[in-house]
Amino acid sequence: MNTRKNIAAEKKRCGSHNCAQAILHTYADIAGIDEDTAMNIANSFGAGMGNMEGTCGGLVGAGMVLGMVNKDKAKSMKQMREIMTKFQERNGATQCKLLKGVGTKVVLRECPYCVADAAIVTTVLYRATLAPIAELRKFTASLLTPTTKSNAASTTRNTTIPRNNISIFYLQQYDEN
Repeated sequence: MNTRKNIAAEKKRCGSHNCAQAILHTYADIAGIDEDTAMNIANSFGAGMGNMEGTCGGLVGAGMVLGMVNKDKAKSMKQMREIMTKFQERNGATQCKLLKGVGTKVVLRECPYCVADAAIVTTVLYRATLAPIAELRKFTASLLTPTTKSNAASTTRNTTIPRNNISIFYLQQYDEN
C-alpha cells in the first residue's frame, strides 16, 4: 500500500534520501514546495543534524512540513512539541544516536521505522488540523483567480481526530505494522 508512511520509509531504506529529506520530499506537495527544493532544504539534516548528536532527521523533516504549512511560529512549535512527545512515547528517544544505539549498543529503532513513525504523526496531524488550513488557502487563492475553479469550497472534511490531542489510538489507526 503506497501510503505516505511507506513512501517515506522506502526513500530512507533504499538510501536515496536522508531521514529529513524522506519526510520533506514525501510531503512536498502539502508543504507547497517542489521536490528538488525539498531535497536541498533538508540535505544537511540527516543523521541527527549530520553528527547523530541532534534530533532524528525524520522529526526535523516533520517540523519543516509544519512550518511550511502553518506559516505561524507559535502554532508550529506547539504542534512540533506534540509530534516530539508522541514520537518519544513510541520509540523511547528523539535523539538520533540514542535511537541508533550509538554508545549503548541497544538500537531502539532503525531509521526507516523512525521515518515511518514521523510520517504517521505528520499525516495524523495534517488530517486533523493542517488539511483544513491548506484547503482554506486553496479556496482563497481560487477567489483571487477568477478563471480557476476550486473544489475546496465544496469539499467537506469529516474527521474524528481531536484537534489538540493526538492519541496513540489514532496513531495505531494509521500504522500498518
